[in-house]
Amino acid sequence: MQKRIAATVICAFVLCYILTPQLVMAAEEALSWVLYPQTAPGNIYGRCQFQDKIIVVDSEGKILSTADGENWESGGDAPLAKYNFNTNGAKLLRINFLEETAQVSDDGMKWIPTSVPGRLYDMDGLPKFMTEPDWQYEVSDDGIHWKTIKLEETQIKDNPNFYYEVNGEKQKEKFWSFVKLNGRFYLFTSKGASIVTDDLENWTVNAPVIPQLNGKVAFFQTAEGKDDLIFCKYYDDGDKVLISKDALSWEPIAANSFAQWDGAHFYQFDHTMIDNETFSGPSFDPLVSSDGNQWSKIEFDNGSEYVSEMYGNGYMVFITTGGAGKTYEQKQISVFDGTKFKLLYEFKIRDFYGITSPIYHLSDKDIIFIEDGSTLVGYKTATVSVNGTEIYSDQPSILYNSRTLVPLRSIFEALGASVTWDEDTQRITGTKDDNTIILQIGSDVATVNDRSVKLDVSAKIMNDRTMVPARFIAESLGCQVDWDEDSGTVVITSQP
Repeated sequence: MQKRIAATVICAFVLCYILTPQLVMAAEEALSWVLYPQTAPGNIYGRCQFQDKIIVVDSEGKILSTADGENWESGGDAPLAKYNFNTNGAKLLRINFLEETAQVSDDGMKWIPTSVPGRLYDMDGLPKFMTEPDWQYEVSDDGIHWKTIKLEETQIKDNPNFYYEVNGEKQKEKFWSFVKLNGRFYLFTSKGASIVTDDLENWTVNAPVIPQLNGKVAFFQTAEGKDDLIFCKYYDDGDKVLISKDALSWEPIAANSFAQWDGAHFYQFDHTMIDNETFSGPSFDPLVSSDGNQWSKIEFDNGSEYVSEMYGNGYMVFITTGGAGKTYEQKQISVFDGTKFKLLYEFKIRDFYGITSPIYHLSDKDIIFIEDGSTLVGYKTATVSVNGTEIYSDQPSILYNSRTLVPLRSIFEALGASVTWDEDTQRITGTKDDNTIILQIGSDVATVNDRSVKLDVSAKIMNDRTMVPARFIAESLGCQVDWDEDSGTVVITSQP
């Protein structure tokens, strides 16, 4: 929907939108990040999470899909505009805004022509396709058949909080913000009057104007995946922020228009406003707070000079630039979960953006797409113990396709076995007593004492470390393997 707001609020809105694509629930489990260099050819556009995979258009105009950030399937050509995918969870729409054409799909691979009555609203988690929400808009369950919704035919038609007068004539207030909170959907006017719906069709009045705004123009923002808190951001002799968890009661926090939330912590850039019309530009020093009032600076240990981008998705991902021995064309991607900081990847930029997408959360992993065609995949970590002693390594054990992969030398040495690595053939040979195990990187067939064994998951090289399937190695060497559900630990016990 079109919004006309004061220059200061426009700047805050635009920067917040660019730097804060989506927020999702705080990560409850530690992740181990693995880089897959340039798995897709060039820049990635039109990305969309559909079911348990990501659909993208690459720089060559090809549709690709991935369920793991590592392997890609082709879905044909896509000579369409950027940012052209929308989904309601069951169907996928792709739109060519230049040619005003559209297609719908059940699987992201096979498409049939359709038509769209207007510009679709882009928000993850919508149960229907929806055009830009306002006093009149359209919704569809299948992307083919559309229903017109007219708010003036609902109970708000006589509510004075949604109208104003000009020269004695009744005018409709503009709905400026559409947000999702606790599974429900809200439309806000700039003064904070709101309506609510569960199905995008039937609306009721939620609340009148917000008293704290005192007539000031406000923008409302919440996370599409982490929908337990709404920000009300406005300007009143400086940035002001209110928060609410029910869209009814609001409380102020000591934050600015860059404020974000990951489910456990607030984050913001440290910046100042010169006057009502001029934005001074942020210093890009990131701050973190547990309550939104007491803030501390996040210190980076990679020598970066400032943060140029910040993404919140259950943890914060920072794009930092410059620093000792680095040029401003070099960027670093780092993760901060509120307590720990980790540098993930350094690369040289080709354009303004370093990350081409928010962080996508799939069922068992998180994926970050990088503008050079690389992906960073965050796997859930696993605990492995051998005879009561936990295995430790600089590369944690991970859950990969429901199987536990462990660092090669860590598990062989913990089991008292010797191991050799042939760089030329990428072959692993482990021996203990009369047992010999041979694995080939990328092969799903291993050899145990000259007998071929089919593997559920092959040995892999991740972050320059060789990772092998824990259960297969342990059982091949005569050990017992159990799973401790309470502690989430793979328990390996040597047999006498």
